[in-house]
Amino acid sequence: MPAWTAYNLFTLAEKTGWSLEYILWSIPIAILNQGTHTFLHEAGLKLMRETSASSLEKKEMAKLMGIQI
Repeated sequence: MPAWTAYNLFTLAEKTGWSLEYILWSIPIAILNQGTHTFLHEAGLKLMRETSASSLEKKEMAKLMGIQI
């Protein structure tokens, strides 16, 4: 397990009280990362993406989610 995933796992377990096993087998990694991002933001840390999606990538993601932009 990569270090960042382990960090996210332990942070989410601490904040929610959920077991490590529950998080590992019940929560998609993308949601795990979003949850940790939320906890860090609430703690006052300024977070930003390393890179952003291109316009084409954003349109493709929106299409997959059924959103018109």
